[in-house]
Amino acid sequence: MSHPRISIVNLSLNQRQYLEKTMRSVLDQEYPNLEYIIIDGGSTDGSVDIIKKYADQLHYWVSEPDNGLSHAINKGFAQASGEIMMWINSDDLLLPGSLFKIAEIFSQNPDVEWIVGKSCYEEVSSGNVYVRDLNFDRYDYLYSVGKFIHVPLESTAWRRDLWERAGGYMDENLPDFMDSDLWARFWGLTESWNLPFPLGVFRLHGDNRSVMHIDRWRAVLQQSRTTILSHLSNGQWIALYLIKRHKRLFHWLARLSSRHRYKQWIKHLAEITRPVHYRVLRVEGLNPKYE
Repeated sequence: MSHPRISIVNLSLNQRQYLEKTMRSVLDQEYPNLEYIIIDGGSTDGSVDIIKKYADQLHYWVSEPDNGLSHAINKGFAQASGEIMMWINSDDLLLPGSLFKIAEIFSQNPDVEWIVGKSCYEEVSSGNVYVRDLNFDRYDYLYSVGKFIHVPLESTAWRRDLWERAGGYMDENLPDFMDSDLWARFWGLTESWNLPFPLGVFRLHGDNRSVMHIDRWRAVLQQSRTTILSHLSNGQWIALYLIKRHKRLFHWLARLSSRHRYKQWIKHLAEITRPVHYRVLRVEGLNPKYE
């Protein structure tokens, strides 16, 4: 099997109690072509001692104050050269075998540019692990006002080419939830592919920024929707909205396009309204358990 280079940026700041398990979830997989990068924001709780313990297995690491999460991510990816990219936080986990599965998916599916696994989270207080189905596409994201459409960061990976076409940066004007802005730029270029299994685990411990600052998340979400719309023509997103609401119309158009005298026009309309069925990769999954 091909082993494309995978670059992982791991953000860290004063989460010593979680950091080592996070690092082990990456390193213990022994993926042969890994660039593991840790950007620590100047931790004072002993996190640096843990990072140094594994320094010989890291591509790059630094511990110094930064200008926020987006700045830290940009610093990390500036050190990366991998064909496949992802980032995780110091309280996330990758599931055993996930890096090999990511490599397999991208190697065998050249048309796939970014993948999103199911949401898997652990309640730290109880140790219970839950998996949620999260099949959605960019049009669900656009028209889900008031609903929580969450892309699980720890289960998401993408090709470098997509990152570069989307600008190759995280928006440093956003204090947090900058991933929503990145997904919006990705969705403005291509659809995501859903996986029928998770790639990582989100540890829910009560101090998660995504839980504590949900109102800020909603503001960034609305901004990111505007970003997606800016990449689509008016006719395209209106048609997509209507088709999402009237799926029977899509099937009618598809049947009609095979015999109607306006076949080419109808076929074109059916094509631009195609993302009715979620793009799900039917590949053998991972067991959402870890040691």
